[in-house]
Amino acid sequence: MFFFYIIFIILFILSIVTSFTTIQIHIQNFRFSTDKKDGKFLNKNYKIIVKLYLFEKIKFLQFNLTQRKIERKEMQEKISQIEQKMMVDKNNFDIKLLKELKHLNLKLKKIHLKVDIGLEDAAAGAISVGIASGFIAILFGKFMDKKSEIFWKVIPIYQNRNLCNVNLDCIFSLKLIHIIYTIYVLRKKGVKNNGTSNRRTYAYSHE
Repeated sequence: MFFFYIIFIILFILSIVTSFTTIQIHIQNFRFSTDKKDGKFLNKNYKIIVKLYLFEKIKFLQFNLTQRKIERKEMQEKISQIEQKMMVDKNNFDIKLLKELKHLNLKLKKIHLKVDIGLEDAAAGAISVGIASGFIAILFGKFMDKKSEIFWKVIPIYQNRNLCNVNLDCIFSLKLIHIIYTIYVLRKKGVKNNGTSNRRTYAYSHE
């Protein structure tokens, strides 16, 4: 009986922590450029810091994902792998799975964004700036709240060459319980898709 109470208390504490834990992700000093003169460039001084809060007030854990060079290298390798996978699987990409990310209930707390866009065709560049501005406004409007600190601008660069420079500092938060639920939904969708694929494979094998 005593063992049962211990298990119950542990599960109760875990459920409270899971339900009321908020994760804040701080991205600081992120700089990216596609200037052909320098090639693709991602600055080495950026930081990605993760903070965990209980009841959105009590910070009980903090760690830096980019503290060491090896961590930065591993993160860049993972980003490259994701880019390659997206290129390979772009024809098989299921937009329905992307829509499930709405369950994350992401909230922007702070964002300072500056984007420079330049194209060899000045008219096309001006249109691109308008499209980018509209997209960013819609995106931020969806995830910001009344207390959000939002500053952003998209600047056209007229240098008769293609380039895109991004400067970003931001803080966004999401609930741990929402992450768990989103992972569950995505895994469930994946199982269904795999099941459908297997049935088709067997069907063809009998023909």
